[in-house]
Amino acid sequence: MLADELRDLMKGIGVSTGLPSSFVTVLAELYFEPEEISLDELAERTGYSLGSISMKIKMLHQMGFVSRRKHPGTNKLFLYMEKDIVGHTVRNWIEVKQRSIRQLKLQLPKLIKKYLKSKLSKKEKAQFGIAKDLFDQATKMEKAISHLEQEIF
Repeated sequence: MLADELRDLMKGIGVSTGLPSSFVTVLAELYFEPEEISLDELAERTGYSLGSISMKIKMLHQMGFVSRRKHPGTNKLFLYMEKDIVGHTVRNWIEVKQRSIRQLKLQLPKLIKKYLKSKLSKKEKAQFGIAKDLFDQATKMEKAISHLEQEIF
């Protein structure tokens, strides 16, 4: 059956990258499900307990891959997985890097200015040079990310 073979393929790839088999099983089941699926049905399909499934779903939800919602008139939790994994992963990576770069570009100039005219030991001068280089790297990374965004999106 196509669905089984697709899930097995994804499981094999996921496990080969070091992800736990149980996590990849849930991931594959959600990824190849074109519709929403209830948490109960997902547990039944995978053979894992609701508690085990809930922990994996929480992680996938925090990563932004899975949306959760309750249907009116029921207490059942329904799940849907984002299908554009590459785009989503790249957007998340860019967002994380941009936050880091913003912090570096905000904080490093203050430190550089603070210690620019200070009498520094040999080790501190080396550290100061590393800090200035880090600022240059952050600027280059910012440009690379901007280029990447333009190319992909």
